[in-house]
Amino acid sequence: MSQKPTYEELEQRVKEFEQEHGKLKQAEKRLLEESTMRGVLLDNLPCVALILKKGTREIVASNQAAKQIGAVPGKTCYETCAQRDDNCPFCLAPELWATGDPQRLEVEYEGTYYEGIWVPLTEELYVHYIFDITNRKRTESELQESEKRYSILSEASLEGILIHEKGKIIDANKRFAEMFSYGLAELIGTDALELIPPEQRDTVRNNIATEREELYETFGLRKDSSIFPMEIRAGHITYQGRKIRVAITRDITERKDAEEALRQSEEKYRQLFATVSDAIMVFDAETKEFIDANDAVSELYGYSNEEFLELKHTDITAEPEESIESIKKVISGDTIKIPLRYHKRKDGTIFPFEISSGTFKLCNRQLVCGVIRDISERKRAEEEQARLATAIEQASESIIISDKPGTVQYINPAFELISGFNRKEIIDQNFRILKSDKHNETFYKEMYDIISRGHTWAGCIINRMKDGTLREFETRISPVRDSSGEIINFVSVNRDITQEKALEAQLQQSQKIQSIGTLAGGIAHDFNNILYPIIGYTEMAIDDVPEDSLIKRNLEEVLTATKRARDLVQQILTFSRQSDRELKPLKFQSIVKEAMKLLRASIPSTITISQNIDNDCGVIRGDQTQIHQIIMNLCTNAYQTMEETGGQLELSLDEIAIGPDEAIYKVDMKPGKYARLTVSDTGHGMEPAVLERIFDPYFTTKEPGKGTGLGLSVVHGIVNTH
Repeated sequence: MSQKPTYEELEQRVKEFEQEHGKLKQAEKRLLEESTMRGVLLDNLPCVALILKKGTREIVASNQAAKQIGAVPGKTCYETCAQRDDNCPFCLAPELWATGDPQRLEVEYEGTYYEGIWVPLTEELYVHYIFDITNRKRTESELQESEKRYSILSEASLEGILIHEKGKIIDANKRFAEMFSYGLAELIGTDALELIPPEQRDTVRNNIATEREELYETFGLRKDSSIFPMEIRAGHITYQGRKIRVAITRDITERKDAEEALRQSEEKYRQLFATVSDAIMVFDAETKEFIDANDAVSELYGYSNEEFLELKHTDITAEPEESIESIKKVISGDTIKIPLRYHKRKDGTIFPFEISSGTFKLCNRQLVCGVIRDISERKRAEEEQARLATAIEQASESIIISDKPGTVQYINPAFELISGFNRKEIIDQNFRILKSDKHNETFYKEMYDIISRGHTWAGCIINRMKDGTLREFETRISPVRDSSGEIINFVSVNRDITQEKALEAQLQQSQKIQSIGTLAGGIAHDFNNILYPIIGYTEMAIDDVPEDSLIKRNLEEVLTATKRARDLVQQILTFSRQSDRELKPLKFQSIVKEAMKLLRASIPSTITISQNIDNDCGVIRGDQTQIHQIIMNLCTNAYQTMEETGGQLELSLDEIAIGPDEAIYKVDMKPGKYARLTVSDTGHGMEPAVLERIFDPYFTTKEPGKGTGLGLSVVHGIVNTH
């Protein structure tokens, strides 16, 4: 039997029980406080909070947010939160049970984003937190989109973007790295001031320290140590609680080059404006007031620069209406060039000028700029040149201008008239186109040597015309020099002396024939005086001898020969115009027709005769026998050239009128009407040397015994007599 506890022992046990009870009460109180605090905490969480049973997912406890959606004790989480009849497919409670570790999941469900957290509580219980993160997701998406746009803009930017914190580079875009010739990775973490030349770093460091945000210019230092100008605009922002600086940089090398080019251009313009010899003035398009003018304006108009700038455009024009119209065209946007206008100087004198003008804008003002050139001297030169050109164009001498190699550049109308060439045919042709075979190469070489040395060549030259005929010119070829003294052209002035030469030849021939005729006439008279006694005594001797005697026959032969000599003397007297013939009115046509009948009977049948006689040809004064002799001599001379080969002999008669101008070129002929007899044949023709002597007495190309050489001489004499 056990021993009963003593009073002291019971008292001690009571005290111990009371102590334990007090501790229990304190623990209960603390538990109640903690439970209250957890309830308050759960109710104030911005999410759905559930305490669930491990196997059934039955809600043991829930906070206020959960209760608002019907998640109350006794219900399951899936039927209240997900409105499902079974477990959610994305629930991580099984993983929680298997591992004992808290689980976390973000999921989109029916258009709303949720974050679920599963936390173990006891062996049978766990806590499930459900957060609505739709707004956060939207914010994150917008932030990602913003960052994407920033990245695109940053990489596509033509300007460099640098982000640094107290000078240490945090980030930069591709353009910034390229600007300094670095790779992007090389820049991250480096000191931004290392990208600035040493002499510029204090200024940039001060701008960073003072948080300067204004745009300023400095220089950049590339990886290869080359320096370039740049401008920077920077500012501070707060990022993730840190104060960082963003700098926008731009390489302004091209702009600086352009500014320098512009400065130089402006300097050149100012120098040009000040030194150009043309007058340049600028005036307001609306008020017409001058706002600028160069020194040449003062020299041209006689005003000082200050005086001129107080004027308006209307103060200097001498043609107000035309000037106003021109200004309207310029203001409308046209750039015009006017070859001739008139302005007045300070002293009132009027002068001609040419002007080029246009408009430009400066400080919202439309301005007109005019470049004026005084053309007084040029106008005088043009007038002189026009007079000279008119004189050359109207000159009777042919004038040719060529370049130094001899290519024709100008001809005057007289050349066209004489040569038959028109401008299109001769311009750009060489002088050789006029070359004839009358001069050898030495002649032309000597000519060119003289003019190429700068001297004038003068002489006579025979040129070939377009139709192949030759004409003789009295020519002077002179060199033309430019301002430096270099020969650039030759001017050839040519006077046609072909007719003069022909007249000289005719005169010489006439004088020669006249001299021969005078001599022959004197001889013929003396010879005739000798022949008459011979003829008389011979006739008397014939009468004194028997008819059949040999002496009579011999005397008759003497008489026949003497008569032939008498006829020959008569021809000589006819040639020398010393025969006495009476000129009477005659019809030329009847004499021609009578002569043609006689000719037809004596001319071989191999020669055909055609005639073209103008019946309207007027009456002439002449000797019928001599006219008949002219026809016979000419036709006989013609058919004799065709005796062996045959051919065509043509005789024509017509009436012509010779005017005063034409008569000048024909010796011993007066203006008036004439009968023209033309005899032509198809024989072998005559050489020029023969042609020159056809009227010389006793000149013949026939064989001995076939001609006396007096046929054409007699014709010449008869024609001149008539």
